[in-house]
Amino acid sequence: MENKWGVKPFSGEGFSYWKFRINAILEENECDIKCLKSLDLTSKSGQKKNSKAKSIVIQCLANNQIEIIHDCGTAVEMMEKLKLRYEQKTLAEKLFLKRKLMNMKFEEKEDLEKFLTEFDELLRKLSEADVKMDDSEKICSLLLTLPKSFDYVVAAIETLVSKEEITLEFVKTRLLDHHSKRKVVGSQEVENKKHEESTSATAFASFRFKCYNCGKIGHKKNECKFKKKKFSQYENEHAYEFKKHENKHSEYEDKHENKGKQSVLLDENKFAFLMHNSEFGKSCDLNTIRLVVDSGATDHIINDESVYSVCHELESPVYISTAKNGPILKAGKIGDIYTEECVLKNVLYAPDLSVNLLSVKKLVQSGAEVTFKKDGVYAIKNQKPVFTSNLPHAIFYVDFRLEQPRHSANQAFAVKSSNIDWHRRL
Repeated sequence: MENKWGVKPFSGEGFSYWKFRINAILEENECDIKCLKSLDLTSKSGQKKNSKAKSIVIQCLANNQIEIIHDCGTAVEMMEKLKLRYEQKTLAEKLFLKRKLMNMKFEEKEDLEKFLTEFDELLRKLSEADVKMDDSEKICSLLLTLPKSFDYVVAAIETLVSKEEITLEFVKTRLLDHHSKRKVVGSQEVENKKHEESTSATAFASFRFKCYNCGKIGHKKNECKFKKKKFSQYENEHAYEFKKHENKHSEYEDKHENKGKQSVLLDENKFAFLMHNSEFGKSCDLNTIRLVVDSGATDHIINDESVYSVCHELESPVYISTAKNGPILKAGKIGDIYTEECVLKNVLYAPDLSVNLLSVKKLVQSGAEVTFKKDGVYAIKNQKPVFTSNLPHAIFYVDFRLEQPRHSANQAFAVKSSNIDWHRRL
């Protein structure tokens, strides 16, 4: 039950807030604690003020707190006894508060104003526990709670004003301004996204032709939602882009089975073309693998899984798009091939590919320097030659010697890394 001052009776929680209100009421009634300490309680005026202060304190306490101050003769004694009970200044309490301050972290989704209020409350408790902190320490503690998105604001605070002008209140104001701007920008982005989705849905409904990417009617290829997806692959080292096809491609592949045009998936705007005879891509013996050098291929791809030194099934098959009207190839495995010249890493297996493809892009990513000349292609890594290609019929190819004989598709096994020069990996 509230008293005439509107203060909720103190029941054991929120002592610091209650004490602040009581001190304000006592001061208003000309009987604050500082004044009472200097009063002569033997005089009538002193006794009158003490009685008035005691009455205010008692009326603002809940029944469970009366027992604590029951034997106190003055208002000063009452307040001191309550402070002794609820304002602990032990080492354990100080450590608890300091640890809590160091562990405070502001999350983007939180309300910054509420967070700053909690921060101020913790600073006040530290002050009441006789933990001294100057303004610079408080500012550092606050800035350490912020995520990386506030980094440039912190830098601006350090450079725009001198150290003397940086106060805790100034820092709070700058942080609140920054947070408000981020919220406005974020809401605008959400609205723009909704508008784009609405526009896209309208376009899908009005477009009556088939998409060249997924085969569904209602949108164009560059608007296709199923255009690119990413997934984690072999040893979490690389991600491959693939297109999910829900339609069967058997009839389409049969139509183009005898054609001599093959290519592999690249970026949205790039394709690699390779004209060849399927007999050309065959290896000269069982201990050799022949790969055609393709400057446009995104990955090394083979059509014979028996050359793998180690491999495994993909969690989801990779669909490799080809250039104009070419077939769509399916890769279901990935692995490594150990050769005497180098180690080919993360090689895809597509059984319907006419020839094995050696990706120039992957070679460069592995640190090799690839040079095209009239008489062939030269690859150098760590100032050592890796291979030199041959050039029959204007097509570059490389024959690699396998470090182990070919084996059946179901017998792929791992080779100990100690037998391989790992610095030669491609």
